Amino acid sequence: MVVQSVEHTRGRLSWDTVGVGASTLCLIHCVLTPIALAFAPVLSEFLPGDTLVHRVVIVLVVAIGLFAFIPGYRKHRRWIVFLPMLAGLWAIGLGAFGDSFMGPWTEKCITILGSTLIITAHGLNRTFCKYCDACSSGGDDGRCGE
Repeated sequence: MVVQSVEHTRGRLSWDTVGVGASTLCLIHCVLTPIALAFAPVLSEFLPGDTLVHRVVIVLVVAIGLFAFIPGYRKHRRWIVFLPMLAGLWAIGLGAFGDSFMGPWTEKCITILGSTLIITAHGLNRTFCKYCDACSSGGDDGRCGE
């Protein structure tokens, strides 16, 4: 039973790591694309910065978030992890779908804020899961957040 718990934990932490990586790539994309465009106007058509890319990425971020957060929440039962996640998803969604009423710099700033919030949420999820692992190794059969 302990081995199964450890394997389950490794799988969940893996999804949190993927989530942090995806959000970090989003953040790097948001920061570097305007710089790359300024220095390479000829290549601007080939850089991943159009609306379709942003809308596909938001779907991937939501899917990865679900894979990471639901098992983590079931373990630690702390709702606080959903606050930065939902705020981050809202900000990234606004950046991806609100381009018709925002300027490019506003869109970038909102998307960077969203990525940062999602990275924070994944970090909280991992931290709470680690605390629960330490709690359960002490002999307590209950869930940490209960």
